[in-house]
Amino acid sequence: MVDLSAINGLCYAASSTNFAAFCALIGNVQDSYAEGKYRDFQQIARLLGRFDDNVLTVLIEKGLSE
Repeated sequence: MVDLSAINGLCYAASSTNFAAFCALIGNVQDSYAEGKYRDFQQIARLLGRFDDNVLTVLIEKGLSE
């Protein structure tokens, strides 16, 4: 069984981290580059949240077995 704690942590961080905190976390200034990365971060967490744990486990296990 795959440990999904990293994905769950990512989704939680995306929902609880504002732009300024995100920039501080990644060590970047608040500029347009960081703004784009912040939007990407929010989007990837939102999209991962659409999958249930069983589907994510199957997909990750398949990727790891290749």
